[in-house]
Amino acid sequence: MLLESLQELVHDREIFYEELLEIGSTEPAYNIREQKYFIPGCQSSVWMKQEADNILVDSDAYLVRGIARVLVDYANSNDEISMSDFHSITKPLTVQRQRGMQAIINKLREFKGYKLVIPSQQKSS
Repeated sequence: MLLESLQELVHDREIFYEELLEIGSTEPAYNIREQKYFIPGCQSSVWMKQEADNILVDSDAYLVRGIARVLVDYANSNDEISMSDFHSITKPLTVQRQRGMQAIINKLREFKGYKLVIPSQQKSS
């Protein structure tokens, strides 16, 4: 799982960011860069689309695409998803990137039929 590999690298910011860039460096084989798939609230542009059981994600920034892929990978392997699941990897990220993560998580929750989480009302771990 991508999250677990990042958790092992979080102690070294340079390696951590290199891994996120590597995860996000591969261009997707699909094009979902349309306004209807745009996710507001992210520092860079992010698009997400649900197709049957697949969640497609793209960004105009490798780092953000890497973060989004980690979130989607986690969502595909777990019944629930919230920002607290990623507490261990948020420290090296700016507050704006953390807000973007929350926007992506909210969209994933919407895809899965869960209620949205308002960050100020979320339990901290």
